Amino acid sequence: LRKLKGFGPADEMLATPAMQTAREKAFAVGGYVSIGRYYEYSTLSTRPLSWKIIARDGDRALLVNYILEVQPFNETDQQVTWADCSLRQWMNNEFFHTIFTAEEQSVIETTQISIGDGSGSTTQDHLFLLSYSEVCQFFPEAYASTSKSFPDPEKHARIAVMTDYARKRYDNTPLSRQWLIRPVGEAGTTVPYIDHNGSLQQDKPVSSPSGIRPAMWVVLDPNFF
Repeated sequence: LRKLKGFGPADEMLATPAMQTAREKAFAVGGYVSIGRYYEYSTLSTRPLSWKIIARDGDRALLVNYILEVQPFNETDQQVTWADCSLRQWMNNEFFHTIFTAEEQSVIETTQISIGDGSGSTTQDHLFLLSYSEVCQFFPEAYASTSKSFPDPEKHARIAVMTDYARKRYDNTPLSRQWLIRPVGEAGTTVPYIDHNGSLQQDKPVSSPSGIRPAMWVVLDPNFF
C-alpha cells in the first residue's frame, strides 16, 4: 500500500471505501509492517525488519519486534531506573540511528514513558521496553511449564523468537529466549524479564545480558506505509 509512482498521491488512492477497508485489514492488530533494517549474521549485512502490530489508535500503531539484540539493562551493577539506565540511552541513540533511515525516523513517534516511581516523571523515547502491565495487555497468553524444550512461540505470544544475529551472540538455550521488560518503581539492582516459558521473573541483575525486544509507536502515514 505504499505510494505508487505515476498513480497520484497516496491520499487520493486511499479515498475510496474499498481502499480504506483494504488498508485497515492490512494494518490490523496481529499483522506485520516492515520498517528499518538490522544485521544478519550469515551474510554480514543488513536485512529488512518485520514488526508486529500489537495495538492501534486511529492512524497510530504500537509495534514490537523479535529479540534483535542481547544487552544488559545497565552496564554496571547499581540501583537504576529506566530513566537512567544505559540500555535506554543505547536504544534511543546508537540503536535507533543504526536501524532507521531519516525518512523512517520521521514516522516514529516520541512516546512519554512513565517511570512509575510515584513522582509522575516520564521519559521521552522513540524506542522502549514494554512494561509487565503492557505485556499482560497485549500478550494475554501465559505458558506455565517446567519443560526445557522450547514451546511454540506462535501459540504462546509471550515467548520470544530470536533473530539469527542475536542467537549467535547468545547461545541457543532456554536462557536465550529471556527478554527484558521495563521496571516500574524505585531504582533497583535487578530488572524483571519474561523467561523462555513466557512467565514473569523478577530478579535479573541489571548488568546481566538478556534479549531486547524494542517497541515503538508509529504513524501509519499512507505516503510511507
